[in-house]
Amino acid sequence: MQAQDTEQQQIPKELLVIQNALSSPNTPKLYVNGFVTGQTQADVFVVLQLNGNPTAVLNMSFTSAKSLAEDLKNLIELIEKTTNHNIMTIKEVRGK
Repeated sequence: MQAQDTEQQQIPKELLVIQNALSSPNTPKLYVNGFVTGQTQADVFVVLQLNGNPTAVLNMSFTSAKSLAEDLKNLIELIEKTTNHNIMTIKEVRGK
C-alpha cells in the first residue's frame, strides 16, 4: 500500500483528476464541434453543439470561465507550436 501512496503523491493532482474522469463510467463524456456563448449578470454559459444541434449547456462563474479560456488558449498554442500548424477558428473556417 505504501508504494501506491508514494506513486500517487508523485502524480500531479490535475493528472489524477484527468485520469479519474476519463476512466469513470459515471463521468459524462461529450464531443462537440460548435458552441454558442452567453452571459447573465452572475455567470457565463456555453451551449455545446454537435452538428448545429444543442447537446449540453455548461454554466460557470466568470472566474472559472476566464481560467478555462486561458487554459484552452495555452493548450492550443502548445499544439500549434509542437505541430508547426495554425489551427483555424470556426469563424476562419466559415469565412473560407
